[in-house]
Amino acid sequence: MREQDWEHPHALPDGTQITVRPLRKDDRAELRRALEALSEETTMRRFFRSHLEPSEAVLSQLSDVDQENHVAIVAILPTPDLKDERGIGVARFVRIMDQPDVAESAITVIDELQHCGVGRVLLLELVALAQKHGITRFRAEVQKDNAAVNAILAQVPHVRVAESDKSATYEIEIGDGSPDRSPIYELFRALARSFRRVVGLTTGARTD
Repeated sequence: MREQDWEHPHALPDGTQITVRPLRKDDRAELRRALEALSEETTMRRFFRSHLEPSEAVLSQLSDVDQENHVAIVAILPTPDLKDERGIGVARFVRIMDQPDVAESAITVIDELQHCGVGRVLLLELVALAQKHGITRFRAEVQKDNAAVNAILAQVPHVRVAESDKSATYEIEIGDGSPDRSPIYELFRALARSFRRVVGLTTGARTD
C-alpha cells in the first residue's frame, strides 16, 4: 500500500463514524463545495477574508499537494445512502523551505460540525504525520481581534510570537512523543474548554 492510500476510521464523541485519509486529486470538486459552504466568520478566521472565491487557482493551491512538503488530509463522512462521501474537514501543513523542521499549519471544519470533535481528530493525525516528516514546530497565524484565541495562546509554553498590523504568528512545539501529549494538542484542548465555558455562560448548559 502506498503511503498516500491509508484510511483511518474514527468515532466522534457522539458516536458518528468518520474517516481520515490523505487529500486526493479527485477531491477537488468536493473541496470547492465545502469552501462555498463556509460561513463568513469561518472564512475570515481561516483565510483572513470574509469571502473566498474558489477559483481554479485557489483550488490548485489547496489541492495540488505532494504529501511531503505540502501535506493535506481530509475528514469524510458517508452520505445517508452510503453511496458517496462528504468532506467535512481538512488539515494541512506546508514546510517552510529555509526552516525545514517548521511548517505552517491550518485546520478547517465545516460550520455545522465545528466543536464536535472533528478538529481534534484532524489535529492528532496531522501531528503524527508531521513527526514522521521531521517537523518539530507548527506555525499558525491568528488575527489580532480574535481575543479568545490570542489570550489562550499567550499562556501556552513554547510559543514564539511575531506580529504584523492585523495578525500574530505563533510557533508551537509539537514534540516527538504521543500526539495527544503534544503542546499543540494541549492548546487545542484549552481552546475547546474555552468554547464550552462560553456556551455554558450563554445557555446555562453544563460544561463539565
